Amino acid sequence: MTASRPEPRSAEVQVRSPWQRQGVGVFAALVALWREIASFRWHIATSFSQGLQSQSRLTRLGAVWNYILPVVPITVYSALMALRFFPSFGNVSGLVYIAIGITLWFYFVGLVRVPMDTAQSQIRSVSKSGFPLSGAIVASFAQLAFETAVRLAAVVIVFALLQGLPAWQVVLVPLPILGGTLLFLGIGMILSMLNLVYRDISKLVGIALQYGIFLSGVIFPIDQVPALATILQFNPFFIFIESVRSLAVFGTIPHPLPLAVFSALGVFAFLFGARI
Repeated sequence: MTASRPEPRSAEVQVRSPWQRQGVGVFAALVALWREIASFRWHIATSFSQGLQSQSRLTRLGAVWNYILPVVPITVYSALMALRFFPSFGNVSGLVYIAIGITLWFYFVGLVRVPMDTAQSQIRSVSKSGFPLSGAIVASFAQLAFETAVRLAAVVIVFALLQGLPAWQVVLVPLPILGGTLLFLGIGMILSMLNLVYRDISKLVGIALQYGIFLSGVIFPIDQVPALATILQFNPFFIFIESVRSLAVFGTIPHPLPLAVFSALGVFAFLFGARI
């Protein structure tokens, strides 16, 4: 007689691998995902550190490149602004406007691209080892985190020199940044799984983002163009970036309803992306 297999006592016991998260609730799946990442925290920390060091290995300037390369995009667009390629931005310093926009753009784009690129490049290696794909994705954010920190420091310096003190509402800036983080990270996780089945998705996303920087108000104040003002209300990149800039400079949120909608969608996208 074959003994009957005991039933799992709870969802916590049932979730033993990433593939079993679909059979439990969202929050039980998130707890399982968190514990999976926590159990490999030392491996992730090592991979995180190696990711930073690999950028400057075998170069004469070494780690100096880690501080130079992140600010290059800001200096390029600032040079174009000095040559009057861009229009004026009213009471806002053009360099401040561009520095904030570029910093947030590369941060949000990285949240979408990093999970896609990591899943595509690491799926075979993690399938042969005990290291989870979630851990590989977390570790792959090393370079993005460091570059964002460097650009943020540059933004603070530029803002202080050219714009003076920010509005007191700048303390609310983390809220739209958090909403954008959840939305674009969730989208990145969802697309990373879809891209494993349809590799064309990565190519299409890359093309869309190439044009997106010019259509999201990152460099040009295109919200002043009547034909584009309405369309921009449906562009989450523009909504989050413009909300941060406006809070820091003027202390206002120009598009509160789209900001609230996209922030709510961000929570849903993150929960759904983390589960799958």
